[in-house]
Amino acid sequence: MSTKHADTVHIVRHGRDDAEVHAPFEAKDLIKEALPRAWRRWDPEVKLWFIAADAVTELAAELRADGWHVVIRDAPRTGHHSKPSDTSTWADLMYQQLGKPLGDKAHRVLSRVLHPDAGGHLEAMKALNAARDRAHETARAA
Repeated sequence: MSTKHADTVHIVRHGRDDAEVHAPFEAKDLIKEALPRAWRRWDPEVKLWFIAADAVTELAAELRADGWHVVIRDAPRTGHHSKPSDTSTWADLMYQQLGKPLGDKAHRVLSRVLHPDAGGHLEAMKALNAARDRAHETARAA
């Protein structure tokens, strides 16, 4: 067993088909070694590993043996999945993962960095504002 890691790996199961692995960069080599390529896929757009649901137990055991703290949970049955739709931006994914209340807090913090008047990036700020507006519209419609 190697040294203890302070980081946590979160594995979210989506039914019987797949699971997503939210892991720090330092866990990437272990994930690659623990699972055959056919059982894992890195999605660079959302920066997540997607693995076969059958591989969850095996991967969790390997990570724990290496000192990682592993949390496994089932995704809520709301139809939300972290795989992006054709229209999802990084900001939409943030709101989907955090939910509206925490997403709004993240919006406030990120706008201080992304706002063009603060030396930020105009397109990133537009994406953040549009995602906030869509999240608020969805909340009103529910």
